[in-house]
Amino acid sequence: SLDCRQAFVQLAPGIYTEGLEATGPVAGCQVQGGGPIFFMGDCTDAWRVHVYVQGLNVFSVIHGAVVGVVCMTISADPFHAALYATQFGTIEGGSLVLGQADTHFRADPYGLIAITGSNYLAQGANVHGGANFGHVVVVPGVVETKAPGIGFVQTLQSLNGGFIAYQGVLQ
Repeated sequence: SLDCRQAFVQLAPGIYTEGLEATGPVAGCQVQGGGPIFFMGDCTDAWRVHVYVQGLNVFSVIHGAVVGVVCMTISADPFHAALYATQFGTIEGGSLVLGQADTHFRADPYGLIAITGSNYLAQGANVHGGANFGHVVVVPGVVETKAPGIGFVQTLQSLNGGFIAYQGVLQ
């Protein structure tokens, strides 16, 4: 039980081939989503911590789980998302290097992905940000820089009433 406090997991430099699937709010907290767990890479060089997962979404939250993901490189196979939230799950992310994935940020029904720090897009994806009856928010002040020559089939995709508030800059 974290008693609604935040927890930080510091990832050492290296390559990780296991992602995270979080289900439900942190134990011991009576408010939905209270006490998020933050996964932190290397904030001086996000390339030093690389999470690459095949066959699953890299960071996935569901049923009220709240997770923060910062300062690392994230890559998925061409059929999965780097960050995925659904069913009242929330991911806050930023200061990321985004590699290949089907979708960099994906929010399905009632999921929320909030991007609060600038990112480097090292490789493309079919969709950069997608909301299918979920919410993707990129706050003002966020700058996302694309590597030369990369592109997307769709930069932003809203389906079935999905909401995207992209207030950052994509360059």
